[in-house]
Amino acid sequence: MAVPPSLSFALVEEAQPDSIFTWIFEALSGNRWGGTLVLDSAALAPGDSIGTAHGRYLILTETEFGTDLSAIGLEDRQVFVDWYSTGTAGAFLPTLAGSGIASGQAGLGSELDRAWTGSGWVEFGLGGQLQASAANATAPRQQPRSDFDGDGRSDILLRGKGGEVGIWQSDGVRIQGGTTLANVGSYWNVVGTGDFDGDGRSDILFKGAGGEVHAWRMDGLRMHYGVTLFNVGSYWDVVGTGDFDGDGRDDILFKGAGGEVHAWRMDGLRIHYGVTLFNVGSYWDVVGTGDFDGDGHDDILFQGAGGEVYLWRMFGNQIQSGSLISTVPGGWNVVGVGDVDGDGRSDVVLKCDAGQIVLWQMDVTRIAQNITLANVGDDWNVVAMGDLDGNGSADILFRGAGGQVAAWQMDFAQITGGGMLLGSGPAWRVVAAADTDGGGRRDAVLRGPTGEIGIWKLDGSHIVEAATLLNVGDYWTIVGTGDFDGDGRGDILFKGAGGEVHAWRMDGLRIDYGVTLFNVGSYWSVVGTGDFDGDGRDDILFKGAGGEVHAWRMDGLRIDYGVTLFNVGSYWNVVGTGDFDGDGRADILFKGAGGEVHAWRMDGLRIDYGTTLFNVGSYWNVVGTGDFNADGRDDILFRGAAGEVYLWLMDGNRIQSGSLIAAIDDGWNVVGTGDSDRDGRADILLQGAAGEVVLWQMDAARIISSVPLASAADYWSPA
Repeated sequence: MAVPPSLSFALVEEAQPDSIFTWIFEALSGNRWGGTLVLDSAALAPGDSIGTAHGRYLILTETEFGTDLSAIGLEDRQVFVDWYSTGTAGAFLPTLAGSGIASGQAGLGSELDRAWTGSGWVEFGLGGQLQASAANATAPRQQPRSDFDGDGRSDILLRGKGGEVGIWQSDGVRIQGGTTLANVGSYWNVVGTGDFDGDGRSDILFKGAGGEVHAWRMDGLRMHYGVTLFNVGSYWDVVGTGDFDGDGRDDILFKGAGGEVHAWRMDGLRIHYGVTLFNVGSYWDVVGTGDFDGDGHDDILFQGAGGEVYLWRMFGNQIQSGSLISTVPGGWNVVGVGDVDGDGRSDVVLKCDAGQIVLWQMDVTRIAQNITLANVGDDWNVVAMGDLDGNGSADILFRGAGGQVAAWQMDFAQITGGGMLLGSGPAWRVVAAADTDGGGRRDAVLRGPTGEIGIWKLDGSHIVEAATLLNVGDYWTIVGTGDFDGDGRGDILFKGAGGEVHAWRMDGLRIDYGVTLFNVGSYWSVVGTGDFDGDGRDDILFKGAGGEVHAWRMDGLRIDYGVTLFNVGSYWNVVGTGDFDGDGRADILFKGAGGEVHAWRMDGLRIDYGTTLFNVGSYWNVVGTGDFNADGRDDILFRGAAGEVYLWLMDGNRIQSGSLIAAIDDGWNVVGTGDSDRDGRADILLQGAAGEVVLWQMDAARIISSVPLASAADYWSPA
């Protein structure tokens, strides 16, 4: 809606000294609201009056700063609303944005906020064009919990076994994207999330082992900054977060060892003040927070040792009233609070020891309906509730005993969908090994059950960091990895179902950018990568349906040129690449239908010569290449039909020696080779049928250590 012409100011474009003005709008109806305005000092003065068709603005005071306030994030013409008062009753109504959030960017007349009328949130502002009244009330919609990017959908906060804190962006029951934020080690525990500064994005709350309460202000999937709020020692535990005073900013709830329930009223990442509400002793536990009466103030839910479920209705940091909702039998517990039916009032989810999930649809303190949803057994636990799909109904997040993460999509108290977000071990598979951060160690690249791409950063025998990068769905398949731009970091190569060849340039556990290189259709298959010309950049090898072997010389994520090397027909298959003679150029390894192992020594994108090394028959398959003895020449790894893992140490295009490493069971496969510990020798990554991942640290053909890393599902847990 356009700003009325009478409110336009002639502003000089170059930086001018700014002032902060306080103002009030008096509507013809008697309604009033007021706040502050950032503007050039010369533009207005106290006592100025600006009329609109619906009332007038009065400038009350001016604070001059003598400098351009954009340096501290305050821009000219930003307008903030602090309060709203009705003309009929003269009552002050809670406003939604809060005084610290700009509700307009184009000066007086652009402000747009909402006031709570008692029956809903109503917009007001725009020079009086909109005014709050009960007749205009709309059904309130609760803000989704853990919405870190402000898209109206709850995201999932994860904690890795190594101390990593990560986020999955959710789109219903699909992981849309994810990232690892930081590794906080074992010292810090995630104790809650909440929008403490009212910017529409949830922030993350931690408590340290020494008692420090620390918050990260989030900007989507990025930590903007972190602040230690206070040290509460071991006496106090964070038991919840919620907007108890209705100012649009979540507050923090504590319970003391002596039973005191205490709240911090937050003003951004700053404690405005703290209040002890009541001492409930050890009998009562806080089991959730939520707005049960739809008044814009979150309330506090307790469960007693005898099964009583009790609600405190909050108004600001005061208990407005307390009511017993019901008493549940032994074995039943409140496991979640959220607005499941989309009526703007929180509901309660309970689970019994036998696995039955029940929903209480609430009407303030009255159970309007008691609905049995399903029985999930004792292997599954509810770990969080949030609106994952943005439909206004809180969904239910579970974790299974085997590490699975699953969700029920809810719509008006009915389960309308569901899915596995992170499956048990077999669902996540290691698909490649690549040094994505340039640290000199090969990391594990994984693929999840619905297309999620993840990375484990390895340091010798343990995972030091992990991240889910993006969900590529069923359309894209990882076909290789390689350092295509010569920056020392491995990139990831995909082929789409439509024939597109696409590459991600990697920067550690982050995608720098992605490029579609070319569409090769279904005729060509990627069969390998390697630096064939010794320029420090890996190239891409293809085989055509007609037997042609073709290579792209890469210049970063750009094809420099392509060459067809030879037609090997259907008899020969490319089974690996590696620098077998130590000349700095990758060679190409084939296996024939009759069992012959053959190598091409490459000189750029030209075959120098070819050699048949040995005939291994159909019993043995090549499962990897790498420099296992640190002599600067890649070696060849085989697996036998009975599970034997066997190594050829290479000297140019000659087999120097062959050695049996070990025998593995049928359920295990070699899934990657590479130097994981920076000792200059390739190691071996294996995965079992149940998802277990094991690393063999190698010294030539000898296993120095065999270390279980983790199950791909077990590593991450919802925080």
